[in-house]
Amino acid sequence: MTWMTKMSEEEDDILDLNEPVSTNDDMEVSITFDELLDDSETSETDLPASIKRKQEDDTEASSAKEPKLETQIFLPVKEKLAVEQSGGQKYQLRGYQREISQKILKGENDIIIMPTGTGKTAVAANLVLRHLEQRSGESVKVLFLVPRVVLVEQQLDAIQQYIGDEWKDKCRRMSGADLDSMETLKNLLTEKEYAVIVATPQIILNYFYAFERSTMRDFTLIIFDECHNARGNDPYNKLLEEYMKERAENPDGASKLPQLVGMTATVGIGGAKTGGEAQNYIMDVCSKLSLGSLPSEIVEYKDELNSVMDEPMASNEDVESVRLDPFSNYLREVMRDIISDVKENLERDPAWKSVKIKFRPPAKDMLSLSLVQTIKEAISGLTAAAKFAQSDPGECIKHLKHLQVYHQALQWANLARLSNSMEYLEEEMEKNDLQNCKFLKKYRETYADELRQRASREDEKYPNKKLLVLKKELDKVLKKERMDDGSMPRIMVFVEHRRLASMISDWLSSLGDEYKSKRFVSSLQSSTSHGMTAPQAKEVMGQFKEGELNILVATSVLSEGLDIPECNCVIRYMYIKDVIAEVQVPGRVRSKNGTIVAIFDQKLKDQYDKTKIMEKRMDLALKNIRGMSDKDFRAEVNKRRTSLYRGIQRETSTGKKLVADVQIACKNCLRRVGQLQDVCRYMAVHYITIDSQLQDKVDLVPDGAGDTYDAMTECGVVVCKKNGCSVLGDIFRIKLSTDVVRRVVKWIPQQVVLLESDGNRKPVKKWTDITAKYAIRDIKQEELTDLASANKLMETN
Repeated sequence: MTWMTKMSEEEDDILDLNEPVSTNDDMEVSITFDELLDDSETSETDLPASIKRKQEDDTEASSAKEPKLETQIFLPVKEKLAVEQSGGQKYQLRGYQREISQKILKGENDIIIMPTGTGKTAVAANLVLRHLEQRSGESVKVLFLVPRVVLVEQQLDAIQQYIGDEWKDKCRRMSGADLDSMETLKNLLTEKEYAVIVATPQIILNYFYAFERSTMRDFTLIIFDECHNARGNDPYNKLLEEYMKERAENPDGASKLPQLVGMTATVGIGGAKTGGEAQNYIMDVCSKLSLGSLPSEIVEYKDELNSVMDEPMASNEDVESVRLDPFSNYLREVMRDIISDVKENLERDPAWKSVKIKFRPPAKDMLSLSLVQTIKEAISGLTAAAKFAQSDPGECIKHLKHLQVYHQALQWANLARLSNSMEYLEEEMEKNDLQNCKFLKKYRETYADELRQRASREDEKYPNKKLLVLKKELDKVLKKERMDDGSMPRIMVFVEHRRLASMISDWLSSLGDEYKSKRFVSSLQSSTSHGMTAPQAKEVMGQFKEGELNILVATSVLSEGLDIPECNCVIRYMYIKDVIAEVQVPGRVRSKNGTIVAIFDQKLKDQYDKTKIMEKRMDLALKNIRGMSDKDFRAEVNKRRTSLYRGIQRETSTGKKLVADVQIACKNCLRRVGQLQDVCRYMAVHYITIDSQLQDKVDLVPDGAGDTYDAMTECGVVVCKKNGCSVLGDIFRIKLSTDVVRRVVKWIPQQVVLLESDGNRKPVKKWTDITAKYAIRDIKQEELTDLASANKLMETN
């Protein structure tokens, strides 16, 4: 059976781009930081190292009603270098690069939309050079923003190579790990020593949140690389909100605001389900970047642009999707046992009936993602039931957590090896939050030995057919192709989860010397997140480029931005993301005659078909926008910018409770340890307490210096005074300036509860749960410095 991903002309004619298409939530772009190397993705600041907790990306995988697996093979993408080096000096732009640069070289705001691999960075570097030359002798400060830490050094090198020796020493990289104090951040961004700063957006956002006198007027040009990330709570979007606020609140000073330039291969359409919604989304992006005219388009040199790109095609072959083996079947039996026990307990609990949530897990499909949602809703309902005296939901919640673990183990068995699933089970059963539960006892006495025995039969009788397909596709490339220098080809395998990347990479390395594989994933501070540090990522990428590795198993962190000219094959293993990724991923192949392979089951194939419809919808929406007159476009941008600004005002000023009467208490013993009114938000992400009497309410236990980020170094923990029943927070030393170091405390949301004046008890999991309901005020660097001089809590030893 064969299917083609390219629609026929007849299908194009009958496709109604305004017809709603149902989408899966996974297909919508989100900043989870599952994938950011800086990882803005996440409320990691809420999860300090002193409390080891699970923050896995072990969440979603394909459902299982025994669909067929598809292997989708795209024809080669012919990539040529978009810039040419002349005489070892400066690059010469191609015609299409010069054409699309015309407006930005005149100082206008614009969005540069060019396919991956056609030289957006060269266009940006040329703009930086012209900007520096035109403002020579004036105050000039260029920000080149990239969404991930791993891109910082790459883009800095590209800019320095382009602009030459005259300006090379005026360029600098910046990320949170580079700063020894917040004063250093301020100096780097405002003093004249450096004219070009390449940075991740969060560190720049920290500057605006930390200093009272910070302003967009401190910069003359801001370039947003991969600007399609400017949505929701992404730092790109927050920076553009700062820009819109300054423009709206001081219209007379608009001429002194920096030039804004966005760079992307595709602007995206969010979750738009109709052509009109897609057009609205793109117009909002144009409005955030304050475009004064239509987005630039390559017209005159379109043929030249097309000559460096080939359209990929696709075909498939079928294999079984759902893994059927004794180990997986036994896992399903265990899950049904837990479900039966949970139902029995809930039926006896009168409080559960009062919360009006039904526990209806799927009857047959234990791999279904609907089971995950059912479990979450049940836990939420049981937590609500805790308010009633008749019920203690603790035991039932533990049962549901066991069910979550077995569900994830079943996912790993379906995607990787049975031994991987067994290792995951063994690891999870040692976690504290699964202790003292009858199912843990049953696991140790009954389930564990049986599962181990069944897992050991994998290689003999029950190999994972999806892995066999993956190996077959790898072998096609490894055994038939060679690089120009005779070395093995480089292959990238994309998977959805960090942990799965480790599983697949380890399996490939075990197959033989020809499979030189390592994982490449995002970097998180949590030791349980299976992330990697930026230096580790740099080392692995260097080994891949030099040919020491020939296979990278990566999450979506590699799907955009990184320049990997040596890669000549991309394989997507049971993973599809969104329309942006569909446009970006082909650009990861940078060698002649390269290929793209996708291993999809039927559900993923259906999602892929939907993303192709959304891609056509995006292209049509952009075409319609470019068909507007400049006058109509400017009027629409101005109207939307005003509306966006009003939305920002409403979001920050309404619907939140005051915090004056809200107490903070130990989750275990309910001892009062602080007040919510003493909590302030520092640099938008750090929630610190400024309670000068805190040392009388809790025990402050010093510890050795831990990791440093944003000029904050972990140096101890906060412990409840009632027999040390719980660790409630972490102590940090914060370097406010070169010679001013103070101590601050950050509560751990999962370890405390909020007590309102009416007696209601509010458990919380993360700070966003708190800020969504209560008005937490921001504190600036200047106020924090003043408070430190009269606050004993902040005194350092």
